[in-house]
Amino acid sequence: MNREDRRQNSRPGDSPRVASFARRVLERVNHMPGQVRAARLESFSAWLAEYVSRSSGYEQRVVFDEADRLRMSRDDLVIHCVPRAAGLLGQRWNCNELSFALVSMASARLFGVIRCASETWDNKTPLERGLSLLICTLDVEDHLIGTSVLAYQLRESGHSVCSLVKAEVADIVEKLDVGHFDGLLFSCSTLSSLETVTQAVKHIRTAACIQPMIVLGGSVLHEVDGLKDKTGVDLVTNDINSAVAHLNRGIVRGMREVAE
Repeated sequence: MNREDRRQNSRPGDSPRVASFARRVLERVNHMPGQVRAARLESFSAWLAEYVSRSSGYEQRVVFDEADRLRMSRDDLVIHCVPRAAGLLGQRWNCNELSFALVSMASARLFGVIRCASETWDNKTPLERGLSLLICTLDVEDHLIGTSVLAYQLRESGHSVCSLVKAEVADIVEKLDVGHFDGLLFSCSTLSSLETVTQAVKHIRTAACIQPMIVLGGSVLHEVDGLKDKTGVDLVTNDINSAVAHLNRGIVRGMREVAE
C-alpha cells in the first residue's frame, strides 16, 4: 500500500496521536467554563475594591449594574466578590496604599452592598427544618463583612438568622433567653479579642436560662490551635455545612434526652 492509499484508508480515530490530541482539546473545553468564571470573579473583585475606595463618585447601583452586565448572580457578588474585595482593601491598607479612613468608608460601602443584595430575605420562607441562629460579634470586634456574608449564606439556605454586631455579653444573654435559638455563632477575627470571647462563653454558660450550642468561627482559627478547649465552645469551624450539621445533631440528641 502506497502513501496515498494509507491516507485514503486511514480514519481520525485510528491514530493514537490524534486521539490524544482530541482528549486534550475536550479536557480544555470542559475546564474552560470554570476558569473563565473564576477569572471573571477575580477581575470583578479587583474592580469592586477599587470602586468602593473612591473618595467620591461612588453609586451603589453601579455595582449591581456591573454585576448584571457580567451575568453574575447575587451569590457570586456577596459570597465571593465582596469578601475578596475586602481582603484586597486590607492588603492595600497594610501596604500603606490606603488610609484607615478610606478603608473604613470602603468597608461600609461593601456592607451596604450585602444589605442591598439581601433585601429579599423578608420574602423568603425558611425551610421546614431550618435552624434559628444567633450570630454575634463582641464589642471589641470591628469587622462586619464576614458575619454579614455568613448570615446571607445561612438565610439563603432557609435558616432564620438574627445578628448582633459589637454586642455586649448582657445583650447576648437577654436575646438568648427570649429568642428560642438553636445555636449561637461567634465570629472572632483577632487574637486580641479571643480572651473576650472566652469570657463571654463562660458568662453565657452560667447566666443564660436557655443554653444553645455555641460555635466559634472567624479568621482567628488560622492563628491558634486548640480553640475548642481554650474557649469552651462546642465546635470550632469556618465551614457552614459542618456547623449546621453539628447543630442539627445536637438538637436530635437533646430531643432524645427529653424523651427518655
